[in-house]
Order: sequence, then C-alpha cells, then structure tokens
Amino acid sequence: MKEILMGKRIVDFTLIFLIVYLFLYTFPFPFYYLPFGIGPKLSSIVNDFWSSMVFYFSDSFLGNPIEKVRNGSGDTSYDYAEFSIQLSISFCISILIFCLKRIRFFLRKNKIYFFYYLRFYLGFILMGYALSKIFYLQFWEPTLSDLIKPYGESSRMGVLWRFMGISEGYSIFAGLLQFFSGFFLLFNRLYKIGVIGSFGVLLNIVALNIFFDVPVKLFSLHLLLISLILIIRDYKSYISFFLSKPDSKTIFKKRSYRNSFLALKSIFILYFLISGIDGRIKRQKRFGKRAPSHVLYGVYHKINNSTKIMNITSNQSDTLNWKTMIMDKNSTILIQENNDKIFVKHDIDTIKNKLILTGKKQDFRLDFAYTVTDSTLTLSNEVYRDSLKLSFKRIKREDFPLMNFETNWISKYPNNR
Repeated sequence: MKEILMGKRIVDFTLIFLIVYLFLYTFPFPFYYLPFGIGPKLSSIVNDFWSSMVFYFSDSFLGNPIEKVRNGSGDTSYDYAEFSIQLSISFCISILIFCLKRIRFFLRKNKIYFFYYLRFYLGFILMGYALSKIFYLQFWEPTLSDLIKPYGESSRMGVLWRFMGISEGYSIFAGLLQFFSGFFLLFNRLYKIGVIGSFGVLLNIVALNIFFDVPVKLFSLHLLLISLILIIRDYKSYISFFLSKPDSKTIFKKRSYRNSFLALKSIFILYFLISGIDGRIKRQKRFGKRAPSHVLYGVYHKINNSTKIMNITSNQSDTLNWKTMIMDKNSTILIQENNDKIFVKHDIDTIKNKLILTGKKQDFRLDFAYTVTDSTLTLSNEVYRDSLKLSFKRIKREDFPLMNFETNWISKYPNNR
C-alpha cells in the first residue's frame, strides 16, 4: 500500500513539474500570435524578463555576464542558462504546489487542458516550420558562390542545407508531412495520427540536428519531448493498436504445418541476418570506412609546375604537367592541367619507398621513389630520358573542414558554410 501511495505521489509531482516547466518554456504561446503588434510586444516583455534573470544569475554566481546573441543559433550559452533557470524555478514551484493539496488536486483533475495546450503548441510550431519548407524558404537554393566552392570546405550543416535546398520538390514533400502531422494534432478525431506522425518527424529532425551539428538541438529536443508526453498519455491505445492479436486466418490449418513453417521462416530469417551482416562487415573492411589506408593516402597538389614528365596517355611520346594526384584507399586519379582525369592503380612498397602507377584503361607503367612527410610528397625517377622530380603539397583527410566534425551542444554561431 505504501509503495502504491509513493508511486502515485511521484506521478503527481512529475505531472506538476511538467505542467509548470513546459508552461514557462512555451509561454507566451498562443498570445504571441495576437495582431496589431500585441503579440510581438508581449513576447518582448517575456523575453526581457528571462534576459534579466539570466544576466542577474550569471553575474551573481558566475561573475561574468553571459552575452545574448541572436544569430540563428538556439544552442548558445545564453539559451542553456535560460534553460537551467527555468528548470530551477519550475522545480521550486512544483514543490510548493505539491505541498498544497487543493492545487495539486485541481491540476490532477484538469490535466486534460494541459495536454490540449501541448497539442496546440506542437501543432502550430510544426505547421509554422512546415510552411517555410513548402514555400522553399527554410532550405534555400544554392547560391553561385556555393556552386563553385570545393565540397571539402563545407561544414556538415552546410552540406545538409544545400542537400535539402537543391530540390524544391523534396523540400515541399518534407514540409507537407510535417504540416499535416501538426494539423492533425488540432482535431480530436485525428490527433493520435498526428502524435505518431509528429514523433516520427521530430525524431528525424533531432537526429539531423545532432549528427549534422545544426544549432537548434535544445528546441527540437523540447518538441520531441512534448510529442513523447502525448504518446505516453495514450499509451494504452497505441499498445492496443500496434500489439493487437494477429489475424486468426492462416494458410495452414494443421498445427504441424504451422510449426514447420514457423521453423523454416525462423531459420531463413536467421540465415539472412547472419550472412547479410557478415557480408557487409567484410565489404566494409575492404571498400568501406574500415578499409585500411596506406602511407600515401591523401590529395597532392603539384608545387613545381615547370617539371615535365612522360605523357602517359599516348605511349609516353609527349610531355604534360600533372596538376593534382588523388591517392585514395584503393585507387588513384591523376588530374591534368586541362582537368582530364586518368584512373590508375597504385602499388606501394613501404620498405623500399617505391610507388608504381599502372593505367586502368591506358597501357603504361610509371615507377617512382617517394619521400613523404605530413605536408609534402616528392616523386623521383632516373630511368626515363629526362630525370624526373615532382614535388607535391599534401592534404590529408583530416585537413578538410568537412571531416573535422564534432557535435557542439553549445554553438555561438551556426556553422552553415
């Protein structure tokens, strides 16, 4: 009996805390939609209040006021400070309310209005962002400067923004899914579909924000939490729908046939999973991310442009200059001055410091001795009629901004390059 009573009190306190905190977090919704400048004015008053709280506590307890920056990032130090203050105030208010039985009973009895409030808040937020996607505003079309910028100089957020922005149709499609997920939340007959749709949409958005380092993690996680709360509220109906008893109709009437079919199906599924996973692991080690790299792995831009080497495209009868050599894990590409690409195979002898390049389509072979450092590569050859010595500037994989990625939970500026 004591355990039941304790569990009920924990549920009551959790509900009170969620009501208080999410109200503080979402207010002044829906009043900021009021016309004639009333909504923006009210929002400004609320924002000024939280700003004064953040500045007071940061100055009093940290000794250094936190700068308020509004530049598209929702994960600044200021946002986390405001989040912490709202949590603390909500916790204190929740304890006070929990001790007042009448107010606690009132909130428990009228909690349905809290869930209505969350439904409408989430619905209108989703529809607002969805309209920006539908009208092709959130992810913009690549600019001319974007089109000529090297891919490796992009940030991961920049790659995501341009991937979404390159296709207006996909932007509209994603916006429509998000719009109707929010729209269905506004109607009693459809809101359960809207909750499931909203949770799926927001789960994907949160994953994109985290893994592409989009600085709206704090806000999107709150939206995902609200959708999860709405799911938990009606968890029994969702369990009943998704885990209901299967259709009694079956293609096999005899029990022995059904058991045999189940055994065969289980064996086939197990074989498919084991062989599929094993095959992918082997391919990953050979071609994928886990494939071993070599000592010359990198991109090389030639430094001594005056050096000429034997033309490898016409039986070595002419001369040309290499511009770039790209030595990947399993193949090498030579880029000429006219931007033609020559695909070659490489064979590296790390003991003798020898490099052999052989053509994949052309019939040729080039033998070099190499000297490599972290930033340079020198190739030399004394066999041909001209003594060859090529110097390259080396760019390693980790030198590209795109590959220097980490999730920044606190972002002063959006890294949307």
